Amino acid sequence: FRAALTGDTDTSDAVIRCWLDLERLCAAAGVRRGPAQTSTDFARAAAASLDLPARPLVALNRLYQRARFGQARGARPSLPLGPADRELAVAAVGELSAALASRPAVTP
Repeated sequence: FRAALTGDTDTSDAVIRCWLDLERLCAAAGVRRGPAQTSTDFARAAAASLDLPARPLVALNRLYQRARFGQARGARPSLPLGPADRELAVAAVGELSAALASRPAVTP
């Protein structure tokens, strides 16, 4: 995650890539995003099923929505993502990654 957010990559592209990486990590832990499931619905399901901290998950979801759609759900159009958003994403991803890593291993 951090490499994608701290490199020279456009912040919007990096946030989208990190969200997709989060989805892959959650899938590996047993929570997959359904084809019709919104990112917000997925975030709620992941938080509940994987006991993920809500604050960083909500922050990353909002950043993902801004990067992908230009705004958070129900909000006015927003400015492009910038350095402060990149820092927020780095902090959120770090916290979520640590929470997933601390979970007991799932045996098949």
